[in-house]
Amino acid sequence: NLRDWQVNYSPVLSPRSMNFDSRLVEPGPPPIITDEGILLFYNSADFSGIYRVGAALFDINNPANLLKRTDKPIFEPELSWEKNGQVPNVVFFEGTVIHNGTLFIYYGAADTYVGAARIKLD
Repeated sequence: NLRDWQVNYSPVLSPRSMNFDSRLVEPGPPPIITDEGILLFYNSADFSGIYRVGAALFDINNPANLLKRTDKPIFEPELSWEKNGQVPNVVFFEGTVIHNGTLFIYYGAADTYVGAARIKLD
């Protein structure tokens, strides 16, 4: 009925002190089911205001169980149009498409632009 939700009493992913994701974490695009588990790209920020992207892997049999997450960002502002705009130094993943063995990511940059990046899946 989409009205009676059972909510976990604790977060499944939290900010980490003294890390690229120390200020906030928020979900990015819909998770991807893999052979190793459920892959979630998440957007994050530190206290200097730089927004970066991390990745977390959740248990396929218990989707609330975090198995591991990246210690360093997998994507961060590097290009001038990612560093300069309405809100500087911001990138955040919003959409994914898997096509011919390549993962395409659509992402926001500096709260001004939409970018695209790709990586081969092995």
